[in-house]
Amino acid sequence: MTSSPSDTLNPVKRTAAITYTDAAGDTVTYTWTLQAFVTGYNISGQATGKVDSGPKVRLSGNPTRTTS
Repeated sequence: MTSSPSDTLNPVKRTAAITYTDAAGDTVTYTWTLQAFVTGYNISGQATGKVDSGPKVRLSGNPTRTTS
């Protein structure tokens, strides 16, 4: 999923996918089509210090599950 900080001002539902591969090489992918969005985005830090950000990805509904 690719998003930008402006997504939290005007939330845009996007597609997100999470893929897991086990030690045997079996893979499962969960996909949320146009049901993911970014919320709670903030950036803090000082000009000369470490910059922290805190976005959260929210997934809505049941994902599509595929295996290989």
